[in-house]
Amino acid sequence: MGANKTLSIKLRYAKKIRQNRPIPYWIRFRTDNKIRFNMLTTHVDTTPREDTGEEPSSSSKFED
Repeated sequence: MGANKTLSIKLRYAKKIRQNRPIPYWIRFRTDNKIRFNMLTTHVDTTPREDTGEEPSSSSKFED
């Protein structure tokens, strides 16, 4: 991606960065440990796949 980004793209990336974090510990206490992890955290696999040998995709399901 180029260095020149529009404001809307920067705001969208900033929102995703804020969402990509663990849940606060007090949420686990408040919900009686029913919410244990953040479903929105993104994980990009950086190792090649062993079964197919193809390179991992760096695209996220949250990007445009």
